[in-house]
Amino acid sequence: MNIAKGKPIQKVDTLLNADAAEWCPHPGLQNVLLCGTYKLLESTLSEHANTENPVTSSLCNPGLEASEELLAETAQATAQVRVGGVITYKVLFSESGQPHLEECSTMSTCGVLDIKWMEAAAGDRFLYGIVDAEGQFQMFQLEEENLTSRFLAKSRLSESSLGLSLSWADFSQGSPLVAASDSAGCVTVFQVGDNLSTVSTWKAHDYEAWITAFHKSDHNLVFSGGDDCKLKCWDLRNTSQSTFCSN
Repeated sequence: MNIAKGKPIQKVDTLLNADAAEWCPHPGLQNVLLCGTYKLLESTLSEHANTENPVTSSLCNPGLEASEELLAETAQATAQVRVGGVITYKVLFSESGQPHLEECSTMSTCGVLDIKWMEAAAGDRFLYGIVDAEGQFQMFQLEEENLTSRFLAKSRLSESSLGLSLSWADFSQGSPLVAASDSAGCVTVFQVGDNLSTVSTWKAHDYEAWITAFHKSDHNLVFSGGDDCKLKCWDLRNTSQSTFCSN
C-alpha cells in the first residue's frame, strides 16, 4: 500500500517556543491562524555575583545575616520569568497558487500555554481565549478589519499555578462556558457574559492537569487528564468526585 507523504510548504520562525496554534473556525476568516508563544527566562544570583547587591552579599558570606526583607528580595530576583504572546497570521497565495503565511499582528503577554477559539461567533464578535504562565484565563476579540486582538476580560485560576489547557463548550443558546486546567491539578469553569463568572473550581488531579475538554453534546460533563496518569470525567452539578476515573 502506498502511503502519501506530506512535505512542508513553509517554516516560520516565531522567535519564542510555539506552544499552540489554532485556525479560525469562522467563515471568511478560516485563513487566519493564531499562534501562542512561550519562553522561560531564569535569573540566578550567579549572574549578579560581581555586583554589590546586599542580598547576594549576605547570602554568599556566612558571617552576614540576611533579613526577611533581603530573603524576600532574593526570592523575587531568582524567580522564573515566563514571557510570550500571540502572533496572528493569515494565509495568502502567490500568483502560482502557492500558499504562505503572512504575519499580521503580534501581542505581548506572559507565556501562553494554550489558545482556543470560541467556535460559535458571539453576534458579530470573534472571540478566543488563552491560559497563561501567570495562572490566568484571558479572553480576546479578533478585530476583523486589521486582524489585531482586543483584550476583553481575565480571571485567575488556582493560586500559584500555570494555566495549561482550555476548552469551550459548544452552545446554541445561553451564555457560553469555558473550562481551564492548571499546574496545581485544578479545573475551573467560567461562564462568559459581559464579565467572566466562575461556575465551579475543584481539585481534579494530584499533579498537573495537562488537558481538559467539554463533552461534545452534554455540557455538564468535563473531562480532564493529569500527570497522575488518570483520565477523569466530571459532572458540573457535583464535582465532589469524578463520575469516571481510569486506572
